[in-house]
Amino acid sequence: MNEKNGFTLVELLVTMIILGIISALAFPMLRGLKESNDKRKYKAYSDSVLLSAKLYVDSYGEDLFGRRRSGVQCIEYKDLKNKMLLKDIGDNNISCNSSDTVVQVTKLNDIYVYDVRLGCGDKNANNNPLEGNEIKTYYPSNKKMDCSELSTLQYSLNFDPLNHKNYDKRSLSVTISLTSLTGINNNYNELFYKWTKNVDGSAGEWKKLNFDIPSTKKQLNDLKSGIIKKIVVKKDLMIPKQTGSWYLVVEERGIQNAVGDRITIDGENPKIGGPYMIDRTPPTFSVGYENNDSSWAQSKTVEIFNSNDDGKLPEKPYSFDNGKTWESNVKKTYTNNQKITVVVKDLAGNISKKVFTIDKVDRISPVCQVLKSNLNSTNGVTASFKCSDSQSGVARCEPTHNNLKASVSYTISDNAGNKALCKVTVTSKRQYRKRSCNIGKRCSGAGCERYKSCRNSACGVASYNYCRSSGCGWNNCLTRTYDCYAGYVSRYYSNNCKN
Repeated sequence: MNEKNGFTLVELLVTMIILGIISALAFPMLRGLKESNDKRKYKAYSDSVLLSAKLYVDSYGEDLFGRRRSGVQCIEYKDLKNKMLLKDIGDNNISCNSSDTVVQVTKLNDIYVYDVRLGCGDKNANNNPLEGNEIKTYYPSNKKMDCSELSTLQYSLNFDPLNHKNYDKRSLSVTISLTSLTGINNNYNELFYKWTKNVDGSAGEWKKLNFDIPSTKKQLNDLKSGIIKKIVVKKDLMIPKQTGSWYLVVEERGIQNAVGDRITIDGENPKIGGPYMIDRTPPTFSVGYENNDSSWAQSKTVEIFNSNDDGKLPEKPYSFDNGKTWESNVKKTYTNNQKITVVVKDLAGNISKKVFTIDKVDRISPVCQVLKSNLNSTNGVTASFKCSDSQSGVARCEPTHNNLKASVSYTISDNAGNKALCKVTVTSKRQYRKRSCNIGKRCSGAGCERYKSCRNSACGVASYNYCRSSGCGWNNCLTRTYDCYAGYVSRYYSNNCKN
């Protein structure tokens, strides 16, 4: 009896699939656990840095702020380390010894607000401070703190959006945000604004810019409790509705922080934002036939003329069917009479419409009725044409044709260029009336031959009678006649040959 050892191929494949599923489920969990552990580790070290910064301020606060009532300063990692107040993070592989590990300290009278930021990365070989690309992690946010200009009391003024360079017909607004680390005095802020079409900010009427600013007491309490790190107030300003490129100008003429110290704007004063491009004017255009052609035709090409919107037309601004299909062409051809709605749309979404009536389109051929007369005339057939056209009218028609000796076809046309073929079928009647006959006699040794030569008066072609003597009588005469109508020779015998 044979015994099986090992696993079958199917069993191995099933096992590998199960292991793969378990790995796919486990790896995200393991990664999440690692990230969670890293956050707890950075949080614990951040608390240590905060405690060290408070000890530093207690001992060296006057060195930071002097005798000022308010201000903002930064304490770097090296400052805390040099005063023996801080050690590096307790991890063999990670270091937070960098200039990006910093504590921002805001003073408002006897209130101090702290904001800690860590800049960490892998330890280098000599345990030197980390620089540049060596810093991989910022905690608690992913950007470093800028302490370059915090020694001065400043506030920032921002426009959102800073500009709007695409034409728009909607009612738009610009959000003005005022940000200060030391608060904003709600009783003293002299900010003014104006709208102007001049890029340099000139012209326009100044207006007071009023923000909804919390009370000074509330600002100080919120900063002290750590609820907020800075005071931010916002104001929405509506862009003028008139068409044009507008610029927003904000000028600061005096502003104080929450404890009454003068603060200055961070940047240019006045500050200009824009352009904000507003277009509420529909485009102008006219509609007509190509080449101003007002005559009848089998089709008409409609063209848009004088389309004007100061260059603010999109790639496909035109529609000949009330906006269902937008085209870049200014022309479209129609083959029937109808009313169309022509639409032009600009980049801002403004729309202009015109209804245009297409007329004088005729694709129906004229009608030809043939009238025949004198069909038994020996001088040919006379035929009359009756031409008619229900739309553009007959342009070419010869109503009467005389002396027709064979079938003919004739083309008629209307004013739109449509054509029709008129046909007349002529059937000739043979006639052998012989007139001006000359009778003669020819004799030879074989006998005598008499002849009569007659000219046919109907068409001017001769016919001949030849009679040959047989004994004494003249019988069995052969008549040869050329038919000028049918174009062939007719032969027959008769006994009417006389002397």
